[in-house]
Amino acid sequence: MDSLPKILILHWLKLWILNFLVCFIFFSSIIFLFSISENLEKYSSFIAENPFRLFLNLILPFLSTITPICCFAGTVFTYFLFEKNLEWTSLQTCSISPLWINLSILLLSLIVSSLILNWASDASIPITSDSETDSLVIKKQNKYTWYFQAFDSVKMTGKNLQIYLNDENGHDVLRLRCSEAVWDESDGWTFYNGLYLSFLTDKGLPVPNEVNQTIQWLPFDAQRLNDYDKSSKTPQLKKEFLELSLKEFNENPIPHILIGKDPRNLARHELRRVINEYPNSESFLIAPFKFEYAKANIFLFSGLFSTVAALALVARRDFPSTGNIISFILTGLVALYILKRFFDVIGESGMLNEWICTIVPIFTSLFLAYSVIFRKNRIF
Repeated sequence: MDSLPKILILHWLKLWILNFLVCFIFFSSIIFLFSISENLEKYSSFIAENPFRLFLNLILPFLSTITPICCFAGTVFTYFLFEKNLEWTSLQTCSISPLWINLSILLLSLIVSSLILNWASDASIPITSDSETDSLVIKKQNKYTWYFQAFDSVKMTGKNLQIYLNDENGHDVLRLRCSEAVWDESDGWTFYNGLYLSFLTDKGLPVPNEVNQTIQWLPFDAQRLNDYDKSSKTPQLKKEFLELSLKEFNENPIPHILIGKDPRNLARHELRRVINEYPNSESFLIAPFKFEYAKANIFLFSGLFSTVAALALVARRDFPSTGNIISFILTGLVALYILKRFFDVIGESGMLNEWICTIVPIFTSLFLAYSVIFRKNRIF
């Protein structure tokens, strides 16, 4: 292979970056103007205060779509402008391999798109910015149930909480009712103004130790246990409290809040948190979050995929005609749309591995577009 033509590569990459930026500004401006025009009164004050921040907030949801389009268009325009002056044709006839140019553009597109999309996928509003919900239920099969009449995810505070803890046979172990409960990542739960109820079990009687913030199991008389009817729902201990903290009650509410949201609106770190921290990892409720997480990671390379498609179109011995360009784009888009709709349903239901459902539409649409255009010529 020929030595690295640094000056020539820089010459091409500068034009690619310029074309990418022009396309990015063009598409972003259109989206921004349409968003503003739809609700001018709502955004008028934000335009005066911080227009740049408003621009970022409005463009953020569209970055995963804009970026690969700009990579594709930037690549096509770069080769088109150079072919206008016959630079691409001249390069192929020289001793310098065109592969250097193609690989450099691929690498640059990967870096630019992955940086933008990596920031976009984790730049959504955090969970602590949400408003108060009507209620929140935290449940793990028949082991325990937490019910909040209202939960404020800004302050991480719940109102009118009831906790039901059962043993492996489904019998009551303890109950806890309180008017307010506050969650802290480091300290756990603190309960205020409530009532603690405990029931007799095979292990003993669970009693709260407020000094050690643990539950102690008091021994019991065997005859008393035999005479006790576990299905009677009769508590053996009632204890009122003003403030109570127990290390055993360490259920993190954040995954349960996130599981009730649309996974398409969550950031990548929030999706990962649901997958890793939700108690029942095999639940069908997790499938849409796993699928969105797979898409968020694959989309980091969407700029690379679109650049590969563009190079397959323009980096040829014979520069393509306008008809070939339109055929390639239409075939790829139609195939991608149909396959994506089909595999979205499968991926969200968990019927097939989420990574397969994400990758198959991309590569199949590229293959179909490739097969329409290339019959004799090779890429590069």
